[in-house]
Amino acid sequence: IVVNSPTSGNLTWTSGSAYATETKLEAKRNGTAIEYKSSIAQPVNLFASVITSLGNISLPAATYTEVEYKITLTQNGSTPAMELNGQYTNSSGGTTPVVFDINSLFIIKAEQSNVVVTAGTSLTTLTTLDLSFVSSGITQAMMNSATISSGKIVISASSNVNLYNIIINNLSQFHHVDVTHH
Repeated sequence: IVVNSPTSGNLTWTSGSAYATETKLEAKRNGTAIEYKSSIAQPVNLFASVITSLGNISLPAATYTEVEYKITLTQNGSTPAMELNGQYTNSSGGTTPVVFDINSLFIIKAEQSNVVVTAGTSLTTLTTLDLSFVSSGITQAMMNSATISSGKIVISASSNVNLYNIIINNLSQFHHVDVTHH
């Protein structure tokens, strides 16, 4: 996973993590779907340049009409399924820390059509999570009216729920993956 972290308006994401428990690859060819899973249970730094340790899955040589890649994120004790940290800068230049938490099961899904796998080659599946897209639709007015708790804006299922729902909806709309041959 590669994360682009540009500023979205006055909301800047600076770090993030997730707790991945499973990766799954579903591939369709000739009207038949095949599925491969890899259990992983590990923390993931979303701001690492490239995360390579989310499992290895082998696909037989073929032309696939669709390849879908899923990463299951789950809360692990006090570690959220996904957390983003950043800051909000208001129009006066004042900054407030921001924390976005998902504390329930969440699946990030990406797909690509027409993937050709040849014998003796390997594939890399690259999913890019663009954080400017994740916070799309959040306005300065929304951030200005957000509840501040212990000096920060906490966005979760129980705090600033309107902002949480926007981010969850944006994450749910994410469907991009690049599959490359080596």
